[in-house]
Amino acid sequence: MLIGITGFIGSGKDTVANMFVERGCSHDSFASPVKDVCASIFGWPRDMLEGDTVESRDFREIPDMFWTKKLGVPNVRLISNLKFINSSNEIDKNEYLSLKKVLSKKLVITLFSSHEKEELVLIDCYNNLKNKFTNLLFIIIPRHVHKKKQIMLNLKNHNINFAVRSKDKNDIKDKTFYIADTYGELNLFFKLSHAAVVGGSFKKIGGHNPIEISNYDCVLFFGPEMFNFTQIKEIILKKKAGFEVNNHEDLAKKIILTLNNKKLKKQTINNFKNLCKEEAFKVKKVLKNFSI
Repeated sequence: MLIGITGFIGSGKDTVANMFVERGCSHDSFASPVKDVCASIFGWPRDMLEGDTVESRDFREIPDMFWTKKLGVPNVRLISNLKFINSSNEIDKNEYLSLKKVLSKKLVITLFSSHEKEELVLIDCYNNLKNKFTNLLFIIIPRHVHKKKQIMLNLKNHNINFAVRSKDKNDIKDKTFYIADTYGELNLFFKLSHAAVVGGSFKKIGGHNPIEISNYDCVLFFGPEMFNFTQIKEIILKKKAGFEVNNHEDLAKKIILTLNNKKLKKQTINNFKNLCKEEAFKVKKVLKNFSI
């Protein structure tokens, strides 16, 4: 049986494919041979074609002037990002209430869409915070669930007491780390979190979409590698709607700052929500000019 998965860049094709892989299917890509040929003929770096380099990520943020001129469309400018109008916030209410009860006395910090070894940043951050906060819970939501074994190994090597959602469900009362290895529950964990850390932002591949937390009351943190969301990052920093950190030590300091200052925490969250509303308004205003 052949199952074809199509979609735009970043729409989640690999995520869905990995769900099938975990159930015994094999994963192949029609684009891979094409990229192989282009790399061979034109001498282009393979990782650039895959979108894994700084240059290729930056390219996505720039209007294509070749096609702009070719199609005779003048005065092209980048207004905002379509992701701002994504208002999906569905959660399983029963699961939320169940977890909320278990976590009622916990300070929850979530690293979402994490990539290889980014859990080490969170582990080092925990070691900096554990003497100041005794009720911490770090949730790791891996970008690629099938790589959770490496996360588990790193947690074990650092003597971290952890649980895995698919195995332990809500049995996390005495745990310090929680690996959320299930699908479709990102909003659930955002709603339970006091702080959210953008995965990919501590790796050269670039951070993921920070707009995803806009409906929730958690403070946004991201690492130094947000080159693929440059415009959004600059707006966030300008509006004081989140925090950029350089490493685990900086992350720990900023977490302490916000958790100990309720006024700052509330203002930062509100700034981010207002920012997203303003940008969503811009996008909707532009889209009104199009009839689809």
